[in-house]
Parts: sequence; structure tokens; C-alpha cells
Amino acid sequence: MFRKFLGGIAGIVAAFSIIALVQTIGHTIYPTPEGLNVEDTEAFAAYVKSLPIGAFFPVLISYFAGSAGGTFAGGWIAGGSGRGFAVFIGGLVLVLTIVNLFIIPHPLWFSVLAVIGIPASAYAAGRFVPTRKYG
Repeated sequence: MFRKFLGGIAGIVAAFSIIALVQTIGHTIYPTPEGLNVEDTEAFAAYVKSLPIGAFFPVLISYFAGSAGGTFAGGWIAGGSGRGFAVFIGGLVLVLTIVNLFIIPHPLWFSVLAVIGIPASAYAAGRFVPTRKYG
């Protein structure tokens, strides 16, 4: 039981660390303009509308990699099947992404790919988690 709890915490930390890392790399390629208040949702939404298509790919990749990495890390640490962690971690990333999509309008193609790709990447990673037995 403790291993599953620890796996869940580790999966969450891994998922959001990967997302942050990949998005940080993306922001070096497409930096946020000086003086943009990211807490002003209207200003940030206008900024998102002005972004070139390439700026969205690091964000998508971060969601897919975070969902997959968190699922794998959680399942591996727990030593059990990755399916439960795929639902838990993938579901958490998906719910938070959907909330983000409602707060900040994104292109339709981005939203569709995110909503399909996040659970798919978590499911795929869950299939690769090795099952370990502990005495």
C-alpha cells in the first residue's frame, strides 16, 4: 500500500517536472515577451493567439512526455501494473489541461491533440511498466 502511495506521489512529481522542463526549453525557443502579465488571462489569451504554430509543439510534447513519464515512474516505483497509474497520472494531467484550455483559448487542433494524446501516452507508458514482486 505504501509503495502505491509513494508511486503516486513520485508519478505526480515526475509528470509535472517533465512538463515544466520541456516547456522551459520551449520558452527558450519562443520566449514570452517582456512585460506580459501571465496572470492577466485576456492579455495572455491574445498572446497565445499571436503565436506561430511551432510554439505549440513543445507544449504538446510536454503534456505527452509528462503524462507518459509520470505514469511510468509511478508504476515502476509501486512495482505493479502501470494501468492504474495511467488512469491516475494521465487523468490528472488531462483534467488540468482541459481546465487550462477553458481558461486560455487554444487552437482547435491543439485542443483535440492534447485531449486525445495525453491519455494515449499515459496508456502506452502504462503498458511498458515492468511488474515486480516484493517479498
